[in-house]
Amino acid sequence: MAKLGDEFSRFIENIYRRHDKIQTKEEEKIKKIAQDLQALELTANQFEQKMEQAAFHIEEWIKNREN
Repeated sequence: MAKLGDEFSRFIENIYRRHDKIQTKEEEKIKKIAQDLQALELTANQFEQKMEQAAFHIEEWIKNREN
């Protein structure tokens, strides 16, 4: 009977090890996605600033052309 208990313990330990591996991999994926999203947000903010600057310069150019 002790042998059955040992096998069951090993079975459960194996399940926990697989779970830990899967969880670690998924946490790494989530961390990478979060980093990618931060980089994308930074790029989007920079793009928005450049578009605002371009709009300002175009408006100035149009005003100067009309005068």
